[in-house]
Amino acid sequence: MKFVLWTKGSLARIYVNGISGYNGKIFFEKKGKLAILAYTNDSPDEKILENICSEVDKKFGFKNCYSIAFSEFQEKLSSPSSSEGFGRVDSVGVGKEKSAEELDITTIKIPNKIKVIVDTREPKELVSILKLHPQIDVEVKQLELGDIIINDILIIERKNCTSLENATDFENSIIDKEKRLFTQSERLKLQDDYIPIILLEGNCYNNSKRMLIQQVDGAISFLVSIQKISVLITYNLNHTAYLIAKLGTHQQDGLGYELGLRSKSPEKLLDKKAFVLEGITGVSAKIAKELLEHFGTIQTISNSTVDDLIKIDGIGKMKASKIIEVLQ
Repeated sequence: MKFVLWTKGSLARIYVNGISGYNGKIFFEKKGKLAILAYTNDSPDEKILENICSEVDKKFGFKNCYSIAFSEFQEKLSSPSSSEGFGRVDSVGVGKEKSAEELDITTIKIPNKIKVIVDTREPKELVSILKLHPQIDVEVKQLELGDIIINDILIIERKNCTSLENATDFENSIIDKEKRLFTQSERLKLQDDYIPIILLEGNCYNNSKRMLIQQVDGAISFLVSIQKISVLITYNLNHTAYLIAKLGTHQQDGLGYELGLRSKSPEKLLDKKAFVLEGITGVSAKIAKELLEHFGTIQTISNSTVDDLIKIDGIGKMKASKIIEVLQ
């Protein structure tokens, strides 16, 4: 049995791991100053609760595990004197999730206005965050398919994976009788006018109540490899809004700068010459080397004829014409 500290913003819990005979999750939840023993599914067997209390008393010296000061429990859990690894604090979701919560959508450079349509059933907070950016036009209306449409090109089906008590929206859409995810993904795939995206908001692995890691992987693999739908993951609602803004401006205006086609140019002159030649379609490193050995300079190669170039192994008339066309 192991006790693991979990925190997310102002929330704090101490999960009890390594319990057999119970399918749900058992944890001590911070309520005011106390740590209250709670569980996700039906009430566990009384014997299980007795064993937990006995272990708490044994490891931390609390006689009544139903009424523990949370700060004292956390302090003892963090203490190096706790044996067998029980004292290690495994704080989940504090770093990157906190950073995602602090993302500022207004810092994104959007040169031209982007259009975002949000379904009426989506959280009002999402709409509010999107409206913070003056370059985002937000419209709220009921959508027949998807939850968010960007620039009338990208269509997003958002699945909430942040639930800590119940099965997540993502899980329910797979396991429940309706199996919505499969129907929705099929409909998304058939939309010729849109680029479909499934967005998983939250930790679809850690917050899963009814699905194993293998099942989550299977669902994602199905969406990507069979349905050919992109799957994106965000930490929280603020991160989702931030990503929507990024998607909109990239779809409309690109990255905002030109991408280099190749890596940094080499230092040696001979290698630089080969680097130039290898930029021509069909010219491999081997052909570039042989051209330079035969002709000496790029200028000489560019002044050559097709008949001159086809003397090099691997160069036919079409490739020779292309080399001359590019260099001249």
